[in-house]
Amino acid sequence: MLRSHWDNHGTLLRSWLTSRSNPLALFQVHNPQKGSNLTHIIRRRDAVALGLARYFTGKSCVNGHVSERLTHSRKCVGCHAFYYHRNPAQCIERHKLWRTRNKEKFNQTRKKRYASDVKYSTAIRAKNRAWRAARREEQNARISKWRRNNKAWSVAWRHNRRSAEGHFTGPDIIRIRKAQRGRCALCRCKLRGRGHVDHIKAIARGGTNWPRNIQLTCGPCNSRKGTTDPITYAQRIGLLL
Repeated sequence: MLRSHWDNHGTLLRSWLTSRSNPLALFQVHNPQKGSNLTHIIRRRDAVALGLARYFTGKSCVNGHVSERLTHSRKCVGCHAFYYHRNPAQCIERHKLWRTRNKEKFNQTRKKRYASDVKYSTAIRAKNRAWRAARREEQNARISKWRRNNKAWSVAWRHNRRSAEGHFTGPDIIRIRKAQRGRCALCRCKLRGRGHVDHIKAIARGGTNWPRNIQLTCGPCNSRKGTTDPITYAQRIGLLL
């Protein structure tokens, strides 16, 4: 309940940062005394224990903002948003520098959000589809160039794919799609008649082409899984403990 409450206000804050209106007027809805739904008083120590990024005391800051505070720095969100509104270029550069210095931490945070936030994951997939569609010819040319420069690897990959034990047919794929109810085997998004044929245990790890080793996934899931061990990958995305 508290976590979803804070997520909603994070979305509200982002809409403030992109607004061209007066930020001081926007902060009025952030005041519980003027109709805001910020009614959950929580101490910083409790927010830290719950793993929340923000907490709310109900008291105003030195600049008069009755708003949430950042757990890690105790800074007022209202002051932070006002500074961002006045210095957007400087803040964006600072965020880019932080992401560069903390790339692994940033990627882990994005992966967790992608796995837990359906709206975020849907938006990312739509963005990736649009990016690939706009650069389809460029991507195809890059793949062809890589194959020409890495002929030995390409030949070995095709040989392993052909020489793997077993085979599957079109009816097998139809049966697997029905068994999965038309959804990705990993993230459960709707495939809508499409999807990638993925080997549960990668051929590079000794997997076979028998139907029992085949599943249908969406493109992003298949790319992220790669040749990772299926149990290890399931644990990574939270399907197994």
